[in-house]
Amino acid sequence: MPIVLMAQATKPEQRQQLQEQYPGWQFKDADAITPADYDEVEVLYGNHPLLKTLLARPTNQLKFVQVISAGVDYLPLKDLQAAGVLVANTSGIHADAISESVLAAMLTVVRGYHAAWLNQQGQRAWQLPMTTSTLTG
Repeated sequence: MPIVLMAQATKPEQRQQLQEQYPGWQFKDADAITPADYDEVEVLYGNHPLLKTLLARPTNQLKFVQVISAGVDYLPLKDLQAAGVLVANTSGIHADAISESVLAAMLTVVRGYHAAWLNQQGQRAWQLPMTTSTLTG
């Protein structure tokens, strides 16, 4: 039975859903994998030091690696390519959070929120030491 090596943490309900949708697969955490399992691992979810061990085996069955990062430069890409392993990332997964953080930082600077927050302490309460502006300005 093929194995998915679950190197990335998942919620119990996510694991349950995967097991229900793919009953012919075993989903094993890295600490549950034994050397006897190595040649049954066909999917790696996340990144784990065992990846290099799996790729080095002439009987390796690894076909797919799914990482939860946008970049994949930290993976042994040449070895993965040579073994014919498909690699997928999660490019764009943080786009909304990053754009919201950038917007928050811009507003914090131009509207003086950080300075105002600092000046709400002690004797300086509500004294704004800077002129605020707008993003359009």
